[in-house]
Amino acid sequence: WVVEHEYGKTFSLKMKGRGNELTQITFYDANHCPGACIVLIQLPNGTTHLHTGDMRYHERFKSYPLLREAVANNTLDIVYLDTTYGHPKHDFVPQDESVESIADAVVELLGYGSDAPETSSKMLKTLILLSCYSIGKEKVLWEAAARTNQLVYVTEKKFHMLQCVQGHESQEVSSQIIHRCTQNADETPIHAIAPWAGEIWPFFRPNFLKCADYARSLNQGYEKVVAFLPTGWAHGSKWNREHSVSQKTVPPRLDDEVGTGSDKKQAPIDVEVRLIPYSEHSAFSELVSFVQYLRP
Repeated sequence: WVVEHEYGKTFSLKMKGRGNELTQITFYDANHCPGACIVLIQLPNGTTHLHTGDMRYHERFKSYPLLREAVANNTLDIVYLDTTYGHPKHDFVPQDESVESIADAVVELLGYGSDAPETSSKMLKTLILLSCYSIGKEKVLWEAAARTNQLVYVTEKKFHMLQCVQGHESQEVSSQIIHRCTQNADETPIHAIAPWAGEIWPFFRPNFLKCADYARSLNQGYEKVVAFLPTGWAHGSKWNREHSVSQKTVPPRLDDEVGTGSDKKQAPIDVEVRLIPYSEHSAFSELVSFVQYLRP
């Protein structure tokens, strides 16, 4: 059985071997995937443990009442910390800045900028690909959709997953992204895709051909594809930093034709793959800030 617990609502558990003593447990938003939480455990002896699970530290954590109380009373004894990026080399911009930079680029690429009326006729018909896992990066999808007033195409499987993460809009508006999604690929130039637009490990290798093939498979006449790969490993190496924006013109395949019975080949497609420093885990500097606040 799956039992839902609200953020900030404390519940009690009897621990094995502890008789009738009750342990108090409280979930707070972890600023990770929708529904993810940090877990505050208040033991009968008065000490408190914090298990962060996967999290992206945010200053609002300091406003969580019971966590703030434990810090003030110096009762926080143990912290189990998400150390995905527990090395000084892993330092990247705040998440909000990453999301904003992607949305700004999408707005410009689709001709929704302030100079759009003058330039839209000269712009290439562009397909936007936003790389994301099964769950995660909803903030990127939401902001791109909201800023352009476009829907985001998702697969049926992705659509059903997004239906499951609704209901946390008080914590994060992007948990309602399902209302800005469509399963009709022809309805929008913004598509959420699995992370196939490029390999990250051991170094960044964009998949220009797959991006071009995907665009052509839609039969919408796209002339340009721009794929965004938001990842915490974007600046993980000198190679990645130097190749964070990679471009290539992909020629048509020999068997591609414009229409049935025509021997006129499809035009080449310009493909650009961009690595964006973005993560739903804390950067090293954020981990340091959090631990300095907690003082366990």
